[in-house]
Amino acid sequence: MSESETLPGLVQIGETLRAARENRALSLDQAAARLRCDVRVVEALEAGRFAEVGPPVFARGHLLRYAEMLGEPGEAMVAEWAQLADGASAGELMADTHPRRVRDLRAVRRKLVGATALLCVAITAVWGFQQLAARQRAASAQPVVAAVSSQAPPAAAAAQSVAAPAVAAGATPAAESAQPAFEPASPAAAGSGVVASGAAAGSAPAAQVSASAVAPPSRAEPAALPADAGAPRTAVVPTAQLAVTASAESWLEIYDRRNRRLFFGVARPGALVDVRGALPLRVVVGNVPATTFELDGRRVEVPREAMRTRRAATFRVGPDGRLTAWPRA
Repeated sequence: MSESETLPGLVQIGETLRAARENRALSLDQAAARLRCDVRVVEALEAGRFAEVGPPVFARGHLLRYAEMLGEPGEAMVAEWAQLADGASAGELMADTHPRRVRDLRAVRRKLVGATALLCVAITAVWGFQQLAARQRAASAQPVVAAVSSQAPPAAAAAQSVAAPAVAAGATPAAESAQPAFEPASPAAAGSGVVASGAAAGSAPAAQVSASAVAPPSRAEPAALPADAGAPRTAVVPTAQLAVTASAESWLEIYDRRNRRLFFGVARPGALVDVRGALPLRVVVGNVPATTFELDGRRVEVPREAMRTRRAATFRVGPDGRLTAWPRA
């Protein structure tokens, strides 16, 4: 909100603060010294120009501290200021302190797309290995029919040559069978018998060699597939416990890596704010000197570069447990 657009209600809040300061006989410099801020911040508050103080989180913190220092109802003034600023609530006014919300959602989308693509590639690779192994098993199971068929004719010819003398012997007429058994056969018959016997004797080894020439083909074993090929791995998201104690009232916001709100409000003196969330955590604090932080039971300090004013800071707790400025300067 620009200076020309200052609402009358905001100006009235500023006049209330100025009247309370004058009743306490405090100058602008003395009030700024007590608040530990610049004199221009006090002047902007008393003029109702809260937009000049900074983001809503800083304007709210300065208004609350200034009103309580002057003995005015700080919470009531903050509520009135929140209603006058476009009718928004205090929580809605804090929304502009997180401009990286859209970028975080885009980063999540990119990660999801990358994980989906990686999973598809892994599934395709596993399917390809399975198809290759199936083809190898099918090829090794087929018999070598051509080799066996090429060796079959010699064996059949040998069997026919062995059976031929037996058929010729069985075809002898009955008249010839009446001759004495010791009568010598004719030279032609003897010669033919010798030739038949020789053919039979010579054909047997050929059949034996032909039968032994066919050897069973060697069967190749399919290559073993790795057991965990393409299996997706689930990444472990680290978490941490953040405990916050305050010696005075301090505005506090804590968000996890998914930008979920773990705490949002005023940390009261003596109360313990104990949250656990997925790293990284993002923290907005309005009164750093009065606030103590413990990460997983160990004391941690807010880094100097995370301070936005003398009292307010915004920082980030990384996966390694280190505190860094957020957003980065």
